[in-house]
Amino acid sequence: MRYPQERKWFSESAAVFAGYQSNPRFKTVELLRFFSTSRTELQASGLAMLDRFTSAKNEAEIEANTAIDYIDSPAVSRGLVTYPGRWRLVSNKQGPDPTRPSEQGILQTLKLYRLTTILTTDDTPVIDFTMSRLIEYDHSEGNDIYFDGVYTKSADPAKMLVIEWAAIHPSKVADVIAEFAANFDSDLTFSVDGQSFTGLSYLFATIKDEDADKDGMKTVRFVVGRKEFALSYQGQLLSTAAFTGYILWGLQKDEAQTPD
Repeated sequence: MRYPQERKWFSESAAVFAGYQSNPRFKTVELLRFFSTSRTELQASGLAMLDRFTSAKNEAEIEANTAIDYIDSPAVSRGLVTYPGRWRLVSNKQGPDPTRPSEQGILQTLKLYRLTTILTTDDTPVIDFTMSRLIEYDHSEGNDIYFDGVYTKSADPAKMLVIEWAAIHPSKVADVIAEFAANFDSDLTFSVDGQSFTGLSYLFATIKDEDADKDGMKTVRFVVGRKEFALSYQGQLLSTAAFTGYILWGLQKDEAQTPD
């Protein structure tokens, strides 16, 4: 048996609740738990086990020496309370118990979910927007206009959205982009953050690291919009240099809009 003592002292039944935090806007849930041990010789090896296998519960992976970066339904309160779902490992920190500094051990930080797909599990899968959030919502005023008695407005403002999924497993980024491209079209009606949209087309995707957690997960943003207007997009995308880009669809050269 690999790690026999470590699996005893750092088992799920040994975990003590150390904190819980959620952010509904960013769709994140964080769980902190502490493994206490006075045996200093076990702290380094216990840390190595948790770093590679996340939990003593992942027995098959430990025996096969196969790294795993998540745990299903982790426990706290000496195993009496479990938190359903798949939780990814963010960090392990050796040191004092944050609630009882006299005790030494390992503080583990977990975050709920890590995505390997953005499709539903239906017989005919579709894009699941549950874990997405709306980053940007822009209009182009270049369509037919009308006067409402006070202001001149666009009669049918074209839209551009930036939609984000966080915590994408790095090995699945290309698959997730392919899933979105294959399943998103202008006939799709979908909702993000309580707003419903339709008539939009997939334009392009961008990728970045999870800056806050630095746990190796990726954030993928999809830009979708209507095709009959000039889209101005500002950002940093895959480089650190800010830029403004303009994308034109279906327009003759002399019909293209010129930004102010």
